[in-house]
Amino acid sequence: MQDYSASDQFLFLVAVAGIAVFMAIRPSLAPSGVADRTDSPGLDRPAQASDVVAASSGGPLQGIDVSHYQGEVDWARVAASGMSFTFIKATEGLRYVDPRFDVNQRGAKAAGLLAGAYHFFHPSVDPVAQAEHFLATAPVGRGWLPAVLDLEKPPERGDQINVAKAARMWLDHVEQATGCRPLVYTNRSFWQTHLDNALAEFPLWYAQYANQPDPPENAPDWSFWQHSQRGQVPGVDGAVDLNLFGGDSDQLAALLCGDAQ
Repeated sequence: MQDYSASDQFLFLVAVAGIAVFMAIRPSLAPSGVADRTDSPGLDRPAQASDVVAASSGGPLQGIDVSHYQGEVDWARVAASGMSFTFIKATEGLRYVDPRFDVNQRGAKAAGLLAGAYHFFHPSVDPVAQAEHFLATAPVGRGWLPAVLDLEKPPERGDQINVAKAARMWLDHVEQATGCRPLVYTNRSFWQTHLDNALAEFPLWYAQYANQPDPPENAPDWSFWQHSQRGQVPGVDGAVDLNLFGGDSDQLAALLCGDAQ
């Protein structure tokens, strides 16, 4: 991957300054304790400076989320670019395991990034069996960021599924197994259609590709914000999802799970 030009770096600094102003006026977070991506508003917006990430000091904590779609990732370069954390796809449904999960999680941790794992949820499939599949694949627990339930796939056509109830079964099962409350990843449309405030006590990873996040009024304050799916990060060949954490480094570290129970 080529180095960024001076103009790219200037655009990035302008974007970071804008994000920093937004974070300064945002209420502080009190932490509680994927290329399958979303139809969030702003998905088709033009490319902008906030899609480009370069090394920076200070400002919001930045991270990426990856799956096998990103191919081979040079995690040392990702960490050197200023990333603080990553979420890595582990599983989907009842049987699928992301073929690069193991190498990605090992590489991310070796590079010093805080790492978490996510499961892409199928509402029409037994949620407890999905949770067991995830737990058998991802060694979540001590030293990991909370597990993530990726909620963006609607039920199969004709299925009368209470998505929030099914999701809660997965979330409760994983929380009991890990001793760490999972995150919910979703977007505005899915929240309003299927979740409302039924999962409001779970920390939110909110997906909206825009200059500022705008969660539904009855959603909890976001812990993580996925603000772009077109990120350009050293160490990743091609586009990657970009995220911000809504707190400082101490708050991020406080989210790390302890020993599994």
